[in-house]
Amino acid sequence: MIKNVLVPEKIGSHYLFAKRVVGFHIDGPTVHATQLYLKGAAVTIEQTFTEQLSAQQEFEYDEQVSQAIQNILQKVGKYDAVYTAMSGAQVIFKTLKLPFATYEKIKMVVNYEVEPLLPFALDDAVIDFIITKQDTQEGSSEVIVAAVQKFVIAEQISFFEQIGVHPQKVSVDLFELYNLYQHIPEYAQQKGEVALLDIGYTATRVAFIQDGSLTAVRVLPQGVKQLEQGEPQDGFEKFWSKVQFTLNSFAGQQELKISKFIFSGKGAKIAGLLEFFADASSAHCELFQTKHLFSDGSVKIKPQAVLSIENLTSLGLVLPSTITGYFNLLPEHMSVDREVSLLTKQLVFAGIFFVLLLGGLLAHNILQGRKLRRELAESKEDVVMVLKEKFRLSGESDDFDTVLEDAEGIVKKDEATWAPFTDKSQFLQYLLELMYTLDTENLGLEIERLTISNGDMTLQARVKGFPELAKFENELRRSKLFKYTGSAQNPDFTMKIPLAKRR
Repeated sequence: MIKNVLVPEKIGSHYLFAKRVVGFHIDGPTVHATQLYLKGAAVTIEQTFTEQLSAQQEFEYDEQVSQAIQNILQKVGKYDAVYTAMSGAQVIFKTLKLPFATYEKIKMVVNYEVEPLLPFALDDAVIDFIITKQDTQEGSSEVIVAAVQKFVIAEQISFFEQIGVHPQKVSVDLFELYNLYQHIPEYAQQKGEVALLDIGYTATRVAFIQDGSLTAVRVLPQGVKQLEQGEPQDGFEKFWSKVQFTLNSFAGQQELKISKFIFSGKGAKIAGLLEFFADASSAHCELFQTKHLFSDGSVKIKPQAVLSIENLTSLGLVLPSTITGYFNLLPEHMSVDREVSLLTKQLVFAGIFFVLLLGGLLAHNILQGRKLRRELAESKEDVVMVLKEKFRLSGESDDFDTVLEDAEGIVKKDEATWAPFTDKSQFLQYLLELMYTLDTENLGLEIERLTISNGDMTLQARVKGFPELAKFENELRRSKLFKYTGSAQNPDFTMKIPLAKRR
């Protein structure tokens, strides 16, 4: 699975790339969808859709669902990602408390923790979780795990694959409704115990919320289809009995005090249902309210988008979330195309970045080249001026190569003039040192032969006697032109004297 290639899709809640997402919620004979546009920190609800399936039996159910999805996507036009929320009736929910406070560590152990609690093999399951509560001091987290058999996920995805669409996310309806709940400040800050009832076509999702945190979820096999059968009063009483039993199981040994019932889904519009629950529970009952979703301006809605009590799940599915943002029941082997859109954008970004980088380097090289050429020209002008002054060149040409060639000609001419005198001058210098410096005390030095070769001077000479020989050798050692360290045996001598290096 490709993730975060080159750069992430977003940093925090800020989207680096604009993204259009379409979320689908399939509830019995109805397909709901919400189209959301994300750009930077702005969230815009662009459109909402509802497609009713045909009641004719000649069409298969899955074919009708696929056709409804295709109809909606044709109205959407261009989009970047498709999400789908499956029914919680097909999901096994387990609540766990784990001694970890980070998502990564919980991810590593959750499968092993939930395995003994599943009615099917772990290898046959797709498992993910949401973190509902964390204790940073204790370093623990409460999570709700959702486990689904792989064939169920495959059936959900097949609605889309039949028309060549590959969803990037598969979630659970009740989790995404809770995500919407958390986006509304009035609900997120609600204290006490709240029951959220999402009454669908054949099932009712029940969420038990304490002080804003989702504590437990259940799915009752009773929805609009069952409630509309028989007498309303009798149907309401049976439904209330099942809801009350479920909520009591959440509370355990504690006394249950539900302060508010919040209703959503198609069944929330059944006449008299909210009034019956209010009388039976003595609690406040209301339809799910979305007006405060737009109070702080972080979420905007276009006029053509109409929010109804039935399409709230599809809205929660596409809203950015810190709770369900990582939740995804799409198996990895089915997720080849999960992030193709992101990868395409990131590759485009990489290409643009490379072109800009290459262009910047070329521009830098061009500017540096111009600067160096300008400095070289100025340096050549200075050299020409100095050469003309030092060598007294009277030519009119200021060309660097020409002036340099004239100066080199003068140097070569002077070298040729003085070359014959170079070795002789050195020879005379050493001879003068012998005659005037070393013979200051009338040693009677007589030189018969003197040669200089390879840094040595060979001297064949004589002095008056042994005392004069000793003085002569001492003077040699004191001289800066010689490095003599030897000792002659006879006043009539031949000695090899190393020459000191000339500076």
